[in-house]
Amino acid sequence: MIVPHGVRAEVLNPQTPSHVREAVLPNIFTIPTGLTEQEQKNRRLIAAALQGNAKQGKHAADAQHLADAAKYCGYFITHDERVLKRSMALRDLLPPSLNVVTLDEFMDIFDDYESGRRI
Repeated sequence: MIVPHGVRAEVLNPQTPSHVREAVLPNIFTIPTGLTEQEQKNRRLIAAALQGNAKQGKHAADAQHLADAAKYCGYFITHDERVLKRSMALRDLLPPSLNVVTLDEFMDIFDDYESGRRI
């Protein structure tokens, strides 16, 4: 699985439980990305959309992950309620090719594809 570079960095954080690191690290691949000036502007708009009434900067990492995913990915898999709740508001800021889904939703899509029900 390819993940945005920032996700791998979070998994490598010393505060990440060792069982999470052991489960995730062998199964992911990351491509370091840089954002263009326009993509950086969009990341700031994504951060503002996620911010709501939360503490300033609290969701900066989530905005970075979404901006990175918008550049290369087709699916952004999350269980973050704030991101999921605001996914419709983010539609104007994310490309139509990026789908914000839970792991269960992604697995349903994958199973449909593998079985030929969805192409």
